Amino acid sequence: MPLKRLSWSVSFLAARPKRNSFPISSFAQRSSANWRFWGEALKRLRRDDADTAARVPGLERIVGLRNVLAHEYGDINYEILWLATTTEIPGLITILNEPVDEARDATGL
Repeated sequence: MPLKRLSWSVSFLAARPKRNSFPISSFAQRSSANWRFWGEALKRLRRDDADTAARVPGLERIVGLRNVLAHEYGDINYEILWLATTTEIPGLITILNEPVDEARDATGL
């Protein structure tokens, strides 16, 4: 089950908006939803497969960001959120594709 969730999550993430494709005002809710989704997915990955989760740099920060967004702790700087979304997500895709590909090869999927 963790492989299926992770694989689906990577596909979802790859469909993200491209840098500068939305003005910040209209992008805020989408970006917030993406980070909440990713924080939750990585929190579950950490619980279900600690070895794979350990390969994700910044996992604790992503989970922490998810908590801030989901529970509305303080004010959100959407310009920073936009920058994080458009610069950090491509690296996450690469990092998360590696264990997905390894697991597929190991299981013959």
